[in-house]
Formats: sequence, C-alpha cells, structure tokens
Amino acid sequence: MTLFELKERLKTYPGAHPGENWKLETDLSKCTKREKEAIKALGLTLEDFKGFNRGEVAHMLFGYRYTK
Repeated sequence: MTLFELKERLKTYPGAHPGENWKLETDLSKCTKREKEAIKALGLTLEDFKGFNRGEVAHMLFGYRYTK
C-alpha cells in the first residue's frame, strides 16, 4: 500500500470531534504502538506521514473501516 492510497482514505475522515484533542496532535512520535507497528508493516515511517495529524494517521490506518 502506498502513501497515495492511504491518503485517499481521508476522503471519509470526519475530523476531530469535541474532546478529541489528541487527533489534532502533530507530533507523530506520540502515535500508539499499534499505529507505529501498522506503519512499519506497510514499509513506511513516521517521517512519511509528516504534515498529517494523529487523527488523520489513525484514520488512514484503521478508522476508514468504520466510515461510509
């Protein structure tokens, strides 16, 4: 899977809801272990996701499954 394909998943990203301030975090070193493992499994690095916030990264990796 390429970063281009992952970015396509953002078309369904609703953004952070009230109280979900973690999603606005731009320091991707704060990503969860699960997120970091998924990024590594895709052959990508946190640096590849520079410019995205944690909510966008989480959506590209997992959250897209729960949106229509």
